[in-house]
Amino acid sequence: MPHTQLLLLMTIYVAAGLRTCSASDSRSEECCDCQQGSSSARSTPDTACLSAEQMKGRIDHFEPLKAPPFGKGLKLDGVVKVQVRFGADGVVSYARILSGHPMIIYSALEAIRKSIFKPVYTDGTRHGGCGPLRIRYTLRGTELVTSLQ
Repeated sequence: MPHTQLLLLMTIYVAAGLRTCSASDSRSEECCDCQQGSSSARSTPDTACLSAEQMKGRIDHFEPLKAPPFGKGLKLDGVVKVQVRFGADGVVSYARILSGHPMIIYSALEAIRKSIFKPVYTDGTRHGGCGPLRIRYTLRGTELVTSLQ
């Protein structure tokens, strides 16, 4: 990734107010590195690793994405993939864009930051969770239609 794109992404993360980490970061308590089906998938006592389908089912409130102000006349279709961690209170504490169009990822981070998740219950105790989310979008001029996959 060119240096200017990396700087832009880091600026977007900071502006969104979310913690970030690299894939090689060893601070697993802060980073959501759950990959369902991989040997690195692991749950912590406070956080459960969830699949994309389980994450979608845990969303209690999802704020729709907002069209970028400079997107007039554009036609874009695609999916933004986001790795998300939420606490026992359902509030998002970490999000990382895995892939997506550069014009849409800031809006995706904003929507994820405002999302509320249902906690995971184990033996009557509330826990947070982490896992991937897929947000499908269609941008036509100033109208942005979104759905979770």
